[in-house]
Amino acid sequence: MSKRTHQGRIVRSSRRRLAVAVDFGNVTTCVAVFHEYTKDQPAQIWTFEDWPGGKTNRNPTKIKLDARGNVIRWGNQLEPGEDCIEFFKLALDPSQKIPGGITHERIREKCRAADKSPEEVVTIFLRQVHDTVTKSKTLEARFTDKVLSNAKWEWILTVPAIWSDAAKEATRRAAVAAGMSKNLTVVSEPEAAAIFTLGAVRAFNAEKDDVFINCDIGGGTIDVITYKVLKTTPQLEFSEAAIGDGALEGGMNVDQRFADHLKGRMGPEAFARMQQTGSIWKDVLEVWERIKDTFDGNGDEENRKSSWIRLDSRFDNPGSGIKDGRIFLSCEDVCAIFKPTIDKAAELIESQYRRAALLASGEGPQHLLLVGGGGQWPYVYSELRKRFSGDDGLFVADATDKEDLPGLLVHQPLQGAMAIVKGAAYQAFHGGMVTCRKARRGYALSKEVVWKAGKHTESQKVWDENEHCYRAKVPDWLFRKGEDIPHDETWKTKFYRLFSSAVVDDWNDAYAVQEKLYIYDGDLKDPGLDDLIPLCTVTSSEPEFETQEFPPDAYQTIESTGCVKLTYFLDVRIRGAALEFTIRIDDDLYAKAGAQYE
Repeated sequence: MSKRTHQGRIVRSSRRRLAVAVDFGNVTTCVAVFHEYTKDQPAQIWTFEDWPGGKTNRNPTKIKLDARGNVIRWGNQLEPGEDCIEFFKLALDPSQKIPGGITHERIREKCRAADKSPEEVVTIFLRQVHDTVTKSKTLEARFTDKVLSNAKWEWILTVPAIWSDAAKEATRRAAVAAGMSKNLTVVSEPEAAAIFTLGAVRAFNAEKDDVFINCDIGGGTIDVITYKVLKTTPQLEFSEAAIGDGALEGGMNVDQRFADHLKGRMGPEAFARMQQTGSIWKDVLEVWERIKDTFDGNGDEENRKSSWIRLDSRFDNPGSGIKDGRIFLSCEDVCAIFKPTIDKAAELIESQYRRAALLASGEGPQHLLLVGGGGQWPYVYSELRKRFSGDDGLFVADATDKEDLPGLLVHQPLQGAMAIVKGAAYQAFHGGMVTCRKARRGYALSKEVVWKAGKHTESQKVWDENEHCYRAKVPDWLFRKGEDIPHDETWKTKFYRLFSSAVVDDWNDAYAVQEKLYIYDGDLKDPGLDDLIPLCTVTSSEPEFETQEFPPDAYQTIESTGCVKLTYFLDVRIRGAALEFTIRIDDDLYAKAGAQYE
């Protein structure tokens, strides 16, 4: 049986806080640090650059392990083309299909060669990040040893908004195992970017009721979410205006297509030899990075100069345009390499536009913000601006219906490439800027009700030996797909369980409270429990969390049956981008519960 109330939570601490945000990306990882003393000065968000192997604000998400899983080299220490494990973050969400030459099985094979699972490899990598940051002399020089030793460290980890709950939980679990706090906050990448670009640097002069699409083009994902500005003072607040969307596509796919282009012109054998010659491949990749950062698709002289790539005369193949040790990429070649990523971003943006316009009774978004590393490339900006702003203030929706829609003001915000990690740090002190989110799917617990003919099916009919009646299991909805989810909302659901006195006497059997959580992404108006997909089993016996025994007065003996009744509450809270569970007896905390995902 269940009864639900809603409650919020306010956390206060007397110690000064130090927010350490980690943008754990598919291709690169970066860290930003922000102290409570300067919480109203976003310019003081410090980007960590003290990585082993190179002073840069982005550290490659790569690691080389020996057969026993020990770290040999990682990040900037690795040479381009060196055999290592990469893209292992993607293996945390096998539900997502990876496009273009990268497979889940290939990633898992690389992990198995080091006798590790993908989650264990993530833990090892994040432990390297954690230890590098916490032991950094540069960090100490920046904030002083006294400030750091007295600070309350708070770790924040970003995840793609399109990821499954299981993948988000696996990432959180790996980060905790890596040494980051058990109270780690998980935030979605596009939301962090929106908080920074709108709340911190004010990418445009936002006014109440403005609607904007935030498009985050990262290393491996494109996340698109639409927001509506609710108020601008004293603090900017906005809410999701439509259900977000996304895809596995991004910078790594652009790089893979570039490599495939070279392989196709050089031939597989010559290309493999070139990759194994580390200095040549390293120079090739450096030129390619420069092309991505400067190419705008105009085909002018400046673009042509940047599109010559030096290889080596041994790889000359005049028939494929490789001569004098150089290969030339035409404007058309580079455009073709970028095209699938741009097309996917445009498809998602247009879908968001239509969805938001429908919910707003025809009033569509006015602004498009491009963030993430891929969002800063000139050609991506140029093409998306061409498609969505239009010289006449309109854009053509698609080639099938030729529908003209109001154009968007396309913005490429300052510091857009670092907006995710800086926004994650900024929101630690400015939480609540996003006041409401749209549920991407429905979530429900199960409850048993008295079975009624005509209302329930025969297949649902189950005899209850304890209470001597027929019952049916039905969904007990927390929220449905598309519903508004207020910031920091908690759903408190009341349950009871009946035990024989013998079971209660054996404490280990009664110790674990378990409830199953379900999700639903379909369109049925009133789906039954069989239509839902099991997501996870919430349990109070999760080893990660400390628990305490139920108080003796929590058990009540039912005289008529001899059974023992235990009444408890399961609290489900969306904290940032992750689910959090708590078991309570009345108003007293019993256990911060864990979840075992299907």
